[in-house]
Amino acid sequence: MTIQVDVHEPSQLFTSLVESTGISIVIGPYNELSLADYSWRTINGELVHCERKQWGEVLSGMDKVEDQLRRHLTNQPHSRLVFLIEGLIVPNHIGVQILKPTSKVNVYVTGHGSTIRYSQIAAWLYQIQEYVEVYQTPNYEGTAMAIVAMYKGDQKEEHDTFQRYYKKLDWVPNPRVQQL
Repeated sequence: MTIQVDVHEPSQLFTSLVESTGISIVIGPYNELSLADYSWRTINGELVHCERKQWGEVLSGMDKVEDQLRRHLTNQPHSRLVFLIEGLIVPNHIGVQILKPTSKVNVYVTGHGSTIRYSQIAAWLYQIQEYVEVYQTPNYEGTAMAIVAMYKGDQKEEHDTFQRYYKKLDWVPNPRVQQL
């Protein structure tokens, strides 16, 4: 049970959050090996890797981020790529504003702004979801929790989440109706 973490990632908080769950971490130069910031193998041996960006990075260069995701897909064509965007943004009359946490719990203030319209960002995210899975987390702690949850889910042989609500129908049509 190992998650590989790139050396350029802030690992102190991640390490404390993840290792408390019993999952080990190996830190190394994984970006240089054409992997994203975090990677692991599923129970079936499939490679999953996660690229983490903060909203400031995304807003300052969506083309650059898209190019990096494209390179990950090209270099690891048989793997699953997850794109995690960290932080919170809200639309305003100019474009969007990044919300920054304060020292008080659950209190945010407006930070850096961008003239990119929220509709453009939503359209971009919608389009890249055809190629990568996109998730948003509120902060780095949320990112660590999301990665642990994804990793643990990938270590299960069977998933019953959807099976609780979605039942296969064993329906046999009436032979008379089928003839018509």
